[in-house]
Amino acid sequence: MGNSPARASVNRLVSGSAALAAATVITKVVGLFYRIPLVKYVGIEGMAYFLAANHIYVFLFVVSTSGLPVALSIMVSRATAGRSGDAEAGVVFRTAMGMFVIVGAVGTLFMMAAAEGISSLINIRGAARCICVIAPAIIMACISGGYRGYFQGRRIMGHTALSQVIEALGKLLLGLAGALFATRQGYDKETVAAFAIAGITAGVGLSMLYLAAAKIIFDRKHKIKAVKTKARVRGIAWRLLKISLPITLSSAVISLTGLIDTSLIVNCLLSAGFSEAVGNTLYSCYGNIAVPLFCLAPALVTPISMAAVPLISAALKSEDIPEVKKLTRAAYKLTLLAALPASVGLSVFSRPIIGLIFPGEPEAADIAAPLLSLLALSVVSACLITITNALLQASGGAPVTIISMLCGAGVKIASEYFLIRNPAINIAGAPISTFLCNLTVVGINMYFIARFVKGAPPLSTFLPASLSALIAVGAAVPVYGIAGHLGRGTPAILAALFAAAVIYAVAAVLTGAADRDFLAALPGLRRFLGPKQLKNKKKDRLGVKNI
Repeated sequence: MGNSPARASVNRLVSGSAALAAATVITKVVGLFYRIPLVKYVGIEGMAYFLAANHIYVFLFVVSTSGLPVALSIMVSRATAGRSGDAEAGVVFRTAMGMFVIVGAVGTLFMMAAAEGISSLINIRGAARCICVIAPAIIMACISGGYRGYFQGRRIMGHTALSQVIEALGKLLLGLAGALFATRQGYDKETVAAFAIAGITAGVGLSMLYLAAAKIIFDRKHKIKAVKTKARVRGIAWRLLKISLPITLSSAVISLTGLIDTSLIVNCLLSAGFSEAVGNTLYSCYGNIAVPLFCLAPALVTPISMAAVPLISAALKSEDIPEVKKLTRAAYKLTLLAALPASVGLSVFSRPIIGLIFPGEPEAADIAAPLLSLLALSVVSACLITITNALLQASGGAPVTIISMLCGAGVKIASEYFLIRNPAINIAGAPISTFLCNLTVVGINMYFIARFVKGAPPLSTFLPASLSALIAVGAAVPVYGIAGHLGRGTPAILAALFAAAVIYAVAAVLTGAADRDFLAALPGLRRFLGPKQLKNKKKDRLGVKNI
């Protein structure tokens, strides 16, 4: 029983998620370090240009790359599970790559041609130069997405993880070098921001080159050769579109919320009586400081969804419903373990955390801290959106995600428009609208998962991780207070965060949020808590039966 197919699948889910999560942590940490000196070089107001261009890029990036890689991973997973194996997987990959190149080229050309018009539309006119510079990243990201989808379909997560790290390091080193050069040359803020954002383009290019090399080496190692089957290309392309289109539309609505912020916040602040400079500053504090910290936890959940989709898809093809339920509930459990402590911790320690990361911007930190505390309330729902969308997509319920995301976007637009225009609420309306949006989406998604997937967990799923998070953060508060008497600032918050992490790990084990089976599935602990420790058949698998 310890080595059953269901156990192996759950192990692949946990270990695959762990590999991608490690890369995500590195990527996000690098991203934060990237922003710290940029704020110094460009200024908090000038960073509004960078942020606006990045939001537009992210939206087009998601539209271009979200659906096809997932569809590719699903079809490659199904192909390798069947008789045709490598031959069919190769045809699927080549067909998808042709589609990627076309979509990426269209996205790049659109960004470059519409840069001036877009910047005028969102009332951030200095963003046009940044939009043009980041535009080539679209086609390179599309090509990278093709390689990642192929490897994920084969359950090889290492190349995706390493490519993300390469992209982040390229962005950090080359982006900062460009910003430093432009600053020393005495260029204006718009130009400095453009040099900084060029690091993103360069990082994506380096990641693409690595993935291309990895694919060539993989094919040679496994002696995989291209097989010409022109008659099947049209059918494969149609299936890719059929799978990817609902996913693309759903993901586009998710990223549309960032674009909504870009287009609404400044315009609504101007309507509330704020000047353009103040509006850009408030928008930048929210988008460049509060939002990146908020996005850390949802980013950690993305690897869980990436690892879960091909596994659940393969289980559904085999009509192994018990395994589908186990994988679904395991995915929920992993999600809550990451989301709950992040939500409580960011809400309680928002100001010292921002002060730790952005020590040279006390005024901006004072503005961003209450916004982060409000955003922290949305961490759990944001993480659940990621995993519920993935579960619905893997089980053929992608159209539901479109409906839920459109409903959420409608709630966000309406609430943000009226809240921010109220001078007493102003920028705080942005995180409040995010909370309302996320609740709407999660409610719809979980209803349909409970109805169709039959893998929705009971409310007791939330209790162990919630209790562990409250214990950990509750214990960290006095640690922060005591350490503060010795020298408030970096040492105090680091001591509090370290204490919270240790206490949460212990509490998670004691409360059953992370049981022995879960720990044994983690790559680093498997040899210590392996099959010999898991022979008792009465013990549930990964806590699935008790979730």
